[in-house]
Amino acid sequence: MKKYKYVVVIGCSFSVTDNMEEYGYTVSNRLGAKYYNLAESGHSIQYMYRSLLQWCSKNMDKFEDTLIILGVTSVSRYEIWSNKLKNWHRIHGDHIESYYDDLFGRDEQNNVMEHRMSRDSLRKHFMNFYNKNAQFYLATSYIVGMQSFLKLNNIDHLFFDALEPIDTYYEDEFGYREIFDNLVSHENWYKHPEYKSMIDFTLKNPEMRVSKEDEHPNKKAHGYWAKCLLEYINE
Repeated sequence: MKKYKYVVVIGCSFSVTDNMEEYGYTVSNRLGAKYYNLAESGHSIQYMYRSLLQWCSKNMDKFEDTLIILGVTSVSRYEIWSNKLKNWHRIHGDHIESYYDDLFGRDEQNNVMEHRMSRDSLRKHFMNFYNKNAQFYLATSYIVGMQSFLKLNNIDHLFFDALEPIDTYYEDEFGYREIFDNLVSHENWYKHPEYKSMIDFTLKNPEMRVSKEDEHPNKKAHGYWAKCLLEYINE
């Protein structure tokens, strides 16, 4: 197995915990490498792409000694720039009510009408512009972009499906499936022999969840997933 000095993990809540017991931490320990976890709960493939470029732009001297692990999150998530927040704002297309408070603000006593108008405006925006096929195409574009960048710069890496696999999230309305099949590489994409993704693993094994109602992986699940990834890396 190659000796790495750095392990970088990028993903969503399935790649991060509060107590440094996630799979990436175990992998980096086993490899004797310094650990960077750039994963953020609730974030998107777009965020993953942005985080990858930001980290790499600041660490160009580390490429040869780095392994980057990308736990691919949901295609339905994306982000938009907020001039109010002066930051990127995460959006969950599959439950659009979740994050509008962060974007528009909420004051129950003094701003009820403005808040209601903002909420209704955002709902209309989703009804007019959110489309699964478009999200599938955008996600494919980001994956191709990440793979091309990593290959061009000879950075060792692996992808795996943390949530629902990207190639199951589409309705073949615009012919985007051909773009995915022909351009997305599976050469460095870990596929578990039994489970479609990490969330598929926790859903089918309740003892691997944080709780009965919470399908996020617990410490035992992260340990198991680290073992699977290390075997894949070793191969």
